[in-house]
Amino acid sequence: MNRSLRLLSGLTFLVLGLVVYGLLFSLSSCGKVTQTRDPEEAEVRTSFEAHYTLPLMSQSTLAEQLKEDPKLPTSNVMLFDGKTIYSVVFGIKEAQNLEQMAWGQAIPSSKEVSVSENVTLEWESQAKNKNNVTINRSMLKEVYIDLKTPTDNVFKWDLKATKIKYGAKGYLFGVFSSKDRFRFFVVDEKTATTNSLVTKGELSEYETFASSLYLMHLESVDFLLTKAISYEKVKAIFTSDFYALFGTPIYTNTINKFDVKRPRFLISFKGLDMCLSVLDLVKNTDKEETLVYVDQLKPEVLDKKAKAILLEAIRNYTFEEVLSDEESLISSTANVVTTGNAAPTENIAPTD
Repeated sequence: MNRSLRLLSGLTFLVLGLVVYGLLFSLSSCGKVTQTRDPEEAEVRTSFEAHYTLPLMSQSTLAEQLKEDPKLPTSNVMLFDGKTIYSVVFGIKEAQNLEQMAWGQAIPSSKEVSVSENVTLEWESQAKNKNNVTINRSMLKEVYIDLKTPTDNVFKWDLKATKIKYGAKGYLFGVFSSKDRFRFFVVDEKTATTNSLVTKGELSEYETFASSLYLMHLESVDFLLTKAISYEKVKAIFTSDFYALFGTPIYTNTINKFDVKRPRFLISFKGLDMCLSVLDLVKNTDKEETLVYVDQLKPEVLDKKAKAILLEAIRNYTFEEVLSDEESLISSTANVVTTGNAAPTENIAPTD
């Protein structure tokens, strides 16, 4: 009897030991699978999304500002006037101008609501895609626009663009209500490819200025990005401090026929030619020549304080080495690789 009990106890401990060992092995194996997963098996991200907000000025606020300053420019004010708002996303591609990648619109509407015997307007919006189909989120090639509940007479549009495909050298985001009323910002290729979500926050007047200047700089070189300087470098030269003294320009979109579903922006403003000349000098000459040009600008073109800020930014800017025509030809020839009888292939250095 005692022998049988001892045998049974031994078997019980053996079974329990095998169960515990099995559990430990299973947990250990699961942990190893999670930690040693082949990175190549992970899903490759092919797109990103962006969230941004557009603040709007109410009509009553504008009326108050006009009382204080009757000469206040209003042609570019993003005003909440109950009209449709639009957003577009462009891909910036080498020698290809801008490629439209996403588009959306939102139509606001209101109704009267009685609150404590006071009648107020309650606003809402309806988002639609390019085919005028109502949407409640952003899908491929769509921008979803939603009106935030107004507080203290402040109106804001929340915008979301998802599934923005990679492959562009940069991305220009625009929100507009008409041909001349717009706001812009730029996301560079590195930011887009290293982030699945880009959150911009509120679109600013300065970002619109810098983006407009960058866009027209690209236009001036036919979107040959190797001949242009990057958006970040544009902002390094024309800083927010410069903009504060330069003042908000009155923008004009010189496109004759403006299509809201296929918008194009050829922007003009006072001082644009001067700004573009500075960028051209920065790209194609040296620091000394650029400083001489800016220093000789007349006060009616650029006032003394703004000039001082611009000169300081140029002094702090790192200029690229400018090659002569002969050196450029030698460099270009050195980058051509031939293999047997095959046609030559050119190794193009990555652009900014």
